[in-house]
This record gives sequence, C-alpha cells and structure tokens, in this order.
Amino acid sequence: MLLLLAYKAFLDIVFYSVINPVFSGEVYFSNFEGFSFFNFSFSYVCLFFCLYLLKSPAGRVSRFFFTFQVFVFFVPYLVLFGQLNYPVLFLTPLFLGYFSVSLFINILPSFRVYSVNKKSRFILIFVLLMLSGYLLARMLVSVGLQGVNFNLREVYEFRDGLGSINFLGSGLISGVAYIVNVGLMIYFLQTGFSKRASAYFFMATLVLLMQVLFFGLTNYKSYLFIIPAALGLVFLMRFTLKIERVLVVGVVALVTVLLALGSYTDVYSISMIRRALFVPPGLTALYYEFFTNNDFTGLGIVTKLVGGSNPEMDNIRQVAYHYWGKGFSPNVEWVTDAYTKLGLFYVVINAFVLAVILRMGDVICNRLEIRRGVAEALMLGPCITLSSGGLITAILSHGLILVIPVLWLLSTRVEDRFKYN
Repeated sequence: MLLLLAYKAFLDIVFYSVINPVFSGEVYFSNFEGFSFFNFSFSYVCLFFCLYLLKSPAGRVSRFFFTFQVFVFFVPYLVLFGQLNYPVLFLTPLFLGYFSVSLFINILPSFRVYSVNKKSRFILIFVLLMLSGYLLARMLVSVGLQGVNFNLREVYEFRDGLGSINFLGSGLISGVAYIVNVGLMIYFLQTGFSKRASAYFFMATLVLLMQVLFFGLTNYKSYLFIIPAALGLVFLMRFTLKIERVLVVGVVALVTVLLALGSYTDVYSISMIRRALFVPPGLTALYYEFFTNNDFTGLGIVTKLVGGSNPEMDNIRQVAYHYWGKGFSPNVEWVTDAYTKLGLFYVVINAFVLAVILRMGDVICNRLEIRRGVAEALMLGPCITLSSGGLITAILSHGLILVIPVLWLLSTRVEDRFKYN
C-alpha cells in the first residue's frame, strides 16, 4: 500500500506542477476544469481497490496484467480524477470491468497441460520463424526497398500510405511483431546462453533485423520498443518477482529523466510524459462525457441489423469529430471501449473473454516450467494495447490470443504434481 501511495503522490506532483500548467488548454484536461476536495480525497481511497487487484490474482499472466493496468492506467486515471472535475460515476464502468476480470479468473476451472517435446518445439519454432520471414518478404515485394522508411520524424506521413502492405491484414503483422518475434528472440537468446551455441545468437540477431524491417515497412514505433522492453523485463525478473517494483521504478525513472531533459528539449520530453501516462485516462473521461449525452454506438454489424444511432459512425470516430472536428483514432482502453458500444453488460462480456485468456496463461505458468520474465515479456505488448485500445483490437490486431500458444511453446517441462487453484 505504501508503494501505491508514494507512486500516486509522485504522479500527483508531476501532473499538478508540470503537465497541467503546460497542457491545461488541451481538450483532455480543459473540459473538466475545477478542483474538488472530495474527488482528491476519494482518489486516494480508491487505491484500496487497486491494492485488491494487485493481491487477488494468483497466476503470473493475470498478475502482470493487473499490475500493468494499475500502475500505467488506473493510478494515472485517479490522478486526473482527483485534480479535475470528473463525476464519480465515471469510475463505475472501470470498477465493474476490472472486478469482473478478477472474479472470473478466480472461478474459472483449471485444466491439464503437457509440455511440448524437443522435436515438436524445434518444428514449431521453425514454422514461426518462417511465418515472420514470409510476411516480411511479402511486404518487401509489395512496396519495394523504396517503400522502407527509418526516419522517426516522418512516421505519421509515411503511415498515411500504408494500404499496399496490408497482406493478410495488418493484424497478423502486428501479432507477429508484438508476440512471435518477441518469443523467438527470448527462445534463441536463452537457448544460446544455456548451450553456449553461437548459432542461436545468430538467429536472435536475424530476428532483431527482421523486427527493424517490420518497423521500416510499417513505421509503428512500438515495434522498435517492444523487443528491448521485453528483454529488459526478462533480465530484471531474474533478480525479483516483485513486478510492481519493477514497473514503479521504471516509470518513475523514465519520468524523472524526461523531466530533466525538459530544459533542453522544451516541451517535447514533457509531452512524452503527458502522452504515455495522462492522455489515455484523459481520453477515457472524454468518452464517458460524450456517451453520457449520446446513445451507445453498438457493435457495427449488430447495430446495422437491429438499428441504432449513427451505425456508420463507431464510438472512436464520434468522439474524434465531436472534440477535434476531424477523423482520426483517439482509441481508449478496453473497459471504456466496451462500455461506449453496448453499456455495462458488454463490459462484463469483455471481462469474461479477457479472464478466459488470462486464466489459460496462468494455468500454463502454474503447471509448466516457464522461466522468470517470459510470461511478462509476452504480455507486455497486449497490456500496452489494453491500456489504450479495445479488447477486440488486442486480440485481432496485437496478438493477445497468440500469447497462449507461444507461452506454451517456451515452456520446458511438465510438473510431476499438478496444482489446482
């Protein structure tokens, strides 16, 4: 609890003294100007719910999910709730969504899992490597070398013309970049160190080069970030199983460095803090405000079949046009995305689906030998998506469902005595 209190107090100071004075005119914050002593006090009371989320799950996959969401999304949301004039009802969907996931995880049954044998693992690793190489080759054939861009300052302009590379859909490309390549990198490095075989380090280098090319062809900067961040988690988890300490130290260190760089980069580095920690929860409040006065958008095809308001306009585009007057994708985290489509009932449905996936990962970790940090590294990309995107997006476009088979593939042996929990 002391860690939660100190972390929220740190972010409160950062938002009050740095972020809000510079960016208070932005719609994320200006729509809710005003301070409520009740909100500020209640935001600290809500930390007990965060503590419940951190203590409730037993498995490594669900534990990482809750820990990431608490420290990267939930606590920053409570900072905004405490310092801006948010209605208390804005907390209802979030509390229901995360409580439902925790409840479902604890009541879902266990199942028997067997580890993959060495020959099958080799074959499956080879298949995944060929899948990654095949997608990369198809993209290169589609756009040519002239269609590769490594200039970080031109990524948004470059992505405006990406239609020609969507072979088999961009979702498969993202799933490979977020999950498959991360899993391959972990496998080759761990096997290389254990067997002292240079061939595995060569394969790890090949995967890294492929990931860089994935970035060059798509210009999604997260493709560059995800592998070093995942490997960093694997390394840090060798020394501690307290993932909450790893995340808090990492976030506080990053914020401190960016604040120190603020005097040299003007507002650029400060804007990175705003974008990473406070824009996602700020968008959540905008969604709640908009759909307090407007009908839910429904699920696309369902809305078209049964009727409803603006079936051509999903929740994301409605918010974009209402607050910014233009079409783009101000995505919001999974609970709010579900709520603004079909209400609280759909939040519970999403929570159940998410809980099933997390529970499957937990059982694999409980029954098989998964090295420290591997499950957390594979979940990093999907957790980032779930803190700023819907569940369907995480499943179809960012490889959430791929975590389960890749995690099973990276297991090493089955336990003699099965554990039921």
